[in-house]
Amino acid sequence: MFHTRRSDVRIQHVDGETLVLDDENGYIHQLNPTATWIWNQCDGKSTTTEIVQRLAQEFNVEDVVATKDVTDVLQKLRDLKLLHE
Repeated sequence: MFHTRRSDVRIQHVDGETLVLDDENGYIHQLNPTATWIWNQCDGKSTTTEIVQRLAQEFNVEDVVATKDVTDVLQKLRDLKLLHE
């Protein structure tokens, strides 16, 4: 499964945090650094497995930790309707 960010949301970086401005639904979502990194991987070309592998390597964490972080964040982004899949 490939993950793609919605193109109609706006992104702002404020004090080291990423804000996703969802005008369509009237929400502002604040992403921590790990969620921001995962968000940026949602380019429509990367699978969950590829994102997990990159996160494990980038942050030097075990695969089980990377898998949980990526799947949790992707599920939250889906729940917030910020991704096209």
